[in-house]
Amino acid sequence: MKAAPETKTPIGDPNTKSNVWILQGGPGASSTAMESAVVELHTRMNGSVNVYTMDHRGTGRSTFLDCMAAQVTTTATALLWWSV
Repeated sequence: MKAAPETKTPIGDPNTKSNVWILQGGPGASSTAMESAVVELHTRMNGSVNVYTMDHRGTGRSTFLDCMAAQVTTTATALLWWSV
């Protein structure tokens, strides 16, 4: 993450905030460990940006995503699925 310069004045128009996405570099790590960095970035930018993060599937607060139709199209899964 690049350090934002510290300032006492708002940057830009707060009515047209930019959006900043911060993604965990992983592998397999959750964004929950980055919460303090997200808050710090928002504070350093004087609230002039919206800061978002997310958990990659299977980490942190993410939930399981399942699609049987897509899984059946893969050879190994199709063999397991149809042999049941």
